[in-house]
Formats: sequence, structure tokens, C-alpha cells
Amino acid sequence: MKRIAVINPDATEEVRSSIKKLDFEPVEIGRSGAVAAPLSGHPDIQLFIHENTAFCHPDISVDFLKKIEGCCGIVICGTRIGKYPADTHYNIACIGRTALHRTEFTENTVRGCLESRGVGFINVTQGYAKCSTAVLGARGIITEDSVIHEKADSPGLESLLIAPGNVALPGYAHGFIGGATGHYGRSLVFTGCISHLPESSAIMDFIEKNGHDAVFLSRERITDLGTIFFING
Repeated sequence: MKRIAVINPDATEEVRSSIKKLDFEPVEIGRSGAVAAPLSGHPDIQLFIHENTAFCHPDISVDFLKKIEGCCGIVICGTRIGKYPADTHYNIACIGRTALHRTEFTENTVRGCLESRGVGFINVTQGYAKCSTAVLGARGIITEDSVIHEKADSPGLESLLIAPGNVALPGYAHGFIGGATGHYGRSLVFTGCISHLPESSAIMDFIEKNGHDAVFLSRERITDLGTIFFING
């Protein structure tokens, strides 16, 4: 069965090579001219995936859609994206049966589908909820956002709060931990190394506590590339 990893066109050759070693085919998402340039190739700005369904904006590359259609059972085009806050419509952090997002910005088709599947929303102040949240399966999250951290306690999730400002994002002062990760099976995948993070030991302990292992795609410091979506087909 085909396995792909949706990546930012800016992903390095080392990152791509490491993804291939995980037995996933790297597939670039096209750049969107509707959002700020540093975010134009971020998958989590243009795409949201839940179970066998991919939701995307209607102007996404047709060539890209052809590449993912064989792995996603259903592809649904929803609302157009644009400058903030319209670039946050699909940037939803979904952990098991809980979705974290600034709900006034949530794309309506996504919301309706998730609610029909029994997923409940928790409203947070951060529009870039997925960028701000590294997801470990159906329970654990790592975030720099104090509101997301506090709200994650209410549905019985487990959250590790780390200091902001230590993840690179070219074009901005810094990026976010969620956008520097991806998740498949029992693995949390980082775009680079986390040894420079003050909480690196706590992060590794948290990952192990949640029954996961850590995968590092490069020897460079982690960079926010906009979430890597691993799709098992």
C-alpha cells in the first residue's frame, strides 16, 4: 500500500532522504500565493487530514491532489484561504476525539465532518493551533501555547508546555513545535534535532511516557515547515 509524506517544498534533501528511509514517499504541496510568503508552502495551512479524509482549499494544485487521492479515501475542497485569519481555517490540532482551534476561524466543512464523527471542539485563542501543537497519538501534546496547554487538561489530554521562541521559521522571528513535527504510528517525527531546546530531556521523557519514540529527520536545528502529514494509504 502506498505511503506518502506531504512536505513543504523548502524541505531539505536530508529531510527528504530520511523520510524515504522511513518508507514514505515525500510529496511536495504546492505554494499558495494567497498567504504570507513564509507560510506559502506549509502543508498545515492548506490541508487538514482526519482518518481517511483530506480537506483542502479549492485553489490547491491539481497535480498535488492527484498524488494524494490514491492514499486518502476522500478529498474535499472547502473554503479559500487568504491572509490572516483566513490562513488558519485548516490549521486544526486533532487529538483523538478532541479538536483544538480558534473556532470562529474553523472551516465549516471540516467542523461539520468532525462533529459528525464525534469529535468535540475546544476553543483556544491561537488560530494556528496545529502549528502550535505537536500531537502524540490520541492523548499527548507538546505546545508552547499556555492557553492550549491549560485547555488540554479539560478533556483528559496530557500536555507538556515548553518555552516559545526556539524553533526556526525563515521569514519570522521564530516558528512553532507543531509545525516542526509529524506523526505516524507510535512515532513523533521532528524536522531536525532538539538538543538546543531547554526542555529536550523533558520532551524525550514525555514522548517515552506516551508510548512513542522520537525520529529526527536531519542533524540541523528543528525548523517549522508546517507539519509533515504522513499518510499510510
